[in-house]
Amino acid sequence: MEENASNRRDWLKHVGAGVLARGALSRLCHAEDVISEKNIPEPPAFQLPRARLVLFGGGIGNNKSIKERVQALGLTDAKQLPAEEYDPAGMYHELAKNVDFKDKTVVCFTASSDEPDASAENLKTLFTLLGAGNVITISNQEQANRHDYARILENRAALAFFCGGDQDRASAAYKDTLAHKALVKRALEDASFTIAGTSAGAAVMSAHMINGGDPEKVVDKMKSGLGLLHLIIDTHINGDEPDRILEKRPERLQAAVTKHSDRIGIGLDVATGIILTNGMLSVIGDGNAYIAQVGQPQKLLTQHSPEYHLGDHAAMPVPHWYREPELARAQGR
Repeated sequence: MEENASNRRDWLKHVGAGVLARGALSRLCHAEDVISEKNIPEPPAFQLPRARLVLFGGGIGNNKSIKERVQALGLTDAKQLPAEEYDPAGMYHELAKNVDFKDKTVVCFTASSDEPDASAENLKTLFTLLGAGNVITISNQEQANRHDYARILENRAALAFFCGGDQDRASAAYKDTLAHKALVKRALEDASFTIAGTSAGAAVMSAHMINGGDPEKVVDKMKSGLGLLHLIIDTHINGDEPDRILEKRPERLQAAVTKHSDRIGIGLDVATGIILTNGMLSVIGDGNAYIAQVGQPQKLLTQHSPEYHLGDHAAMPVPHWYREPELARAQGR
């Protein structure tokens, strides 16, 4: 990866320049003698991800699996299915338009699903129909700690996709696993990589994720997510299911950012997505994206809106395990 670790190289150059400026060139081979924690800047605690993130508000799939659709229509092969049968909202095709994973590896995370193995089989077929060369599925914590899967995520995968369901299940299965750490590394270092998710698969990317509840209970129910975003994400904003109407999702998103006033909240309608690249946000799909900030009315963005500048609000927290080796290396430890 051409761009891998460029931020770290820049940071080390900065440290080295400080050392040279103090006339310590002759002692660079003994860096521990001339570099101390007092004169070395800490690696950044937050950083804009180099990877692209694509988040959907849910409602992008079909109630029946691709296998069931094939059988219901009396077909013999999924390749005979019209696209609207397996991608009724067209959002998976939008993803394929914006992310080059043709003939490449896609890794699907399905632990959030009620039926993770069935979801894995369905997504494997779906992404194959969309042109992926190889689809790997990670459905539980054991698989997420496999070294071979982590190496694929770190070196070969073009896209990681998180399905919908229950974000608490996803966080419990994946947080701090080898796969999670590989995702964080790729997100920070590789502009050719994309991480996408729908519904719970979008919500789990937050450092502090909404995990259900109405506006009065949302803060108490928030939990630790995967930390791929410092933003707070909520989905199904315009969902017409009774529980989602009762949860008053626009109001609960506002309640979450009121509690965490340093963050921006983003709400997503169903069959609607956002693309986050270098701190810029654009909308895909027919619905709205809602930008929530403390003390301000929510902004509505559509696919016709100009790109929205999130800037540093789109940064991701850089975990200690990623930052600490850089400080140690600069100190000669």
